Amino acid sequence: MIIGIIIWIVLCIILANAGSKRKIGAAGAFFISFLLSPLIGFIVVMVSDPLPPKQPVQPINKKAQELKDQATSSYKAKDYQVALENMKEAIKIDPGHSYDHFNIACIYSKLENKEHSFKHLQRAVELGYNKFENINSSPGLDFLRKQPEFEDFALNGYKK
Repeated sequence: MIIGIIIWIVLCIILANAGSKRKIGAAGAFFISFLLSPLIGFIVVMVSDPLPPKQPVQPINKKAQELKDQATSSYKAKDYQVALENMKEAIKIDPGHSYDHFNIACIYSKLENKEHSFKHLQRAVELGYNKFENINSSPGLDFLRKQPEFEDFALNGYKK
């Protein structure tokens, strides 16, 4: 009897470890396995969606950050041309951040430059930007979303 309980708990711990890499989480996998059975827990863990990959944290370049801050201030002041120049410089210095490409896509959209806006929005998604609700609701992309090709762009995974 004791051996059976130990095996039951060990299986629940193993499933909790597997669940930690999925949306169900370690605690959810453990409790479902413990309360219902490790077999049911295994099934639930396997049908649970995997977690999205973590984006590596990139070191912050101080000069690029200063330019991004200036771009943000200019954007809020509706000085989109200055915001654009600052973001372009920041991206030259530190090009690998998805949020920066999303932000420059918004600036280009405000300037009604759909080609560059589409290009940077695509690049943002390629770099891991996954806040699709922002793409579909951000006022900065209003102009871009009104373009006839936007729907196909979105349906194609935000690719031209």
